Amino acid sequence: MNEALVSTDMKTASVIFKVVIFLTFSVGASAQLKLHISELEPKESTLLIAIFDSQEVFLSDSIFYSKKITTTGAVVIIEINDLPFGTYAISVFQDLNGNEILDKKIFGIPIEPYGFSVNGGKFTRAPTFSESAFQYAGKMELKIPLTKR
Repeated sequence: MNEALVSTDMKTASVIFKVVIFLTFSVGASAQLKLHISELEPKESTLLIAIFDSQEVFLSDSIFYSKKITTTGAVVIIEINDLPFGTYAISVFQDLNGNEILDKKIFGIPIEPYGFSVNGGKFTRAPTFSESAFQYAGKMELKIPLTKR
């Protein structure tokens, strides 16, 4: 067998192996969208995150992307890797009693910690999609402090 041919095949195989390893580790190495959610009540609870992609479905059951995690601390960092580029608004709340519903007082005022992608929970009413929207075009970090009234 020709030694030059074997050597070329080994070099090609080595290069392909290195490319596969590089792609495997570089694709999953860092999150594309990182959410820093703060001011949670530091107790065991569930954090529910909803990402909406239009005004027509904002704050409805037509959620584009959702995530539910158990938390115990006052700060949570969530990484989302598979979000396509676009315009989105995020709604978050800490479910303190485990019923997966944002509990409210009279006049619809939330009694559980909640927040939005822009301006946190600093509204005196539910925000519109455009008030909470952000343009996502790749690697990005958002800080979402929760509010409890």
